[in-house]
Amino acid sequence: MSFYSKKSPLEIFEGKNIVIVTAHPDDEVFCIAHVLKEIQTVTKNISWINTTLGQNSIDSKYFESSNQTGIIRESEFIESMEKLKVDKYLHLKIPSYLSSELPVETMSKIQREIDNCDYLFLIDKNDQHPDHYFTTKSFEKLKNKNQIFYYNVQKVTLNKKLNYFYSSFNEQLFEQLIGVYKSQSHMEVSFDSYKKVFSKKVFIYNENIN
Repeated sequence: MSFYSKKSPLEIFEGKNIVIVTAHPDDEVFCIAHVLKEIQTVTKNISWINTTLGQNSIDSKYFESSNQTGIIRESEFIESMEKLKVDKYLHLKIPSYLSSELPVETMSKIQREIDNCDYLFLIDKNDQHPDHYFTTKSFEKLKNKNQIFYYNVQKVTLNKKLNYFYSSFNEQLFEQLIGVYKSQSHMEVSFDSYKKVFSKKVFIYNENIN
């Protein structure tokens, strides 16, 4: 793990409580799971929040209803958490493709969890996928910006003004987690593309590390 800051990543996360946020079941496959495996050895506690059902999956046409897709993807998410050895997780079950921020009543329910964490991990703030964008936009309001890390599989967002580190893309872990998400088998070509294009590094950045 390499870092472009005054502190090492393991020093930053040692003994800390961390909340990781994803927008869909399977987002962890491409990004944050690879970093998670490295920092789990030093953190005090890691909790996970997934916001949407992901029922607008392309594969939904193969199921009886989008509701059924959501149920299946939730079960896959739970299996993924078990494989990643994350014991504390919450699935908010918000419908996909929001046109606004996450519901206020939903965010108020998790405010205490966010208040009690030292660092919050969110999807790259410049990611324009509707579910990704509104998830990050909503959660950013719950935490001081110097306590937020953003994750991405590309270096598109990064510049010299940001503090960031990168972790190796763990292909073995990737294959293991992809095996969990059988409902996403239609993405086999996309998965292969990820391995070829993004197999080198997973980036995590923070705007205000001292």
